[in-house]
Amino acid sequence: MSDDTEDVEVAPDNRSKSQKQESAALANLSGYGDDSELNASKAVANLKKFDNAKSKARDAEIRELAKVKVDDADINLLVEEFEIERSKAEHTLRKCQGDVTAAMQQLVNE
Repeated sequence: MSDDTEDVEVAPDNRSKSQKQESAALANLSGYGDDSELNASKAVANLKKFDNAKSKARDAEIRELAKVKVDDADINLLVEEFEIERSKAEHTLRKCQGDVTAAMQQLVNE
């Protein structure tokens, strides 16, 4: 008797952990999984979850930046030297933890 089954060699999954997570997130986001059909309502719900998470992260970043103390003189210096709006100067300075030198370097590199 002959054996009709073939020996199938399964290739090892050499993807990194982050690649596997990205792949799973993409499958979840699209609503298209292994053997499931595309589900538009599930995709929309997942997009809303993603947007909410992104919004919460942005709000948290804004709260953290608001805690950073910046000198008015440093803001004025950035405004005058780089000819940028006051809000951009203040935001850059806060992102650099109030370090005017680091803020200048960041603005030069933009």
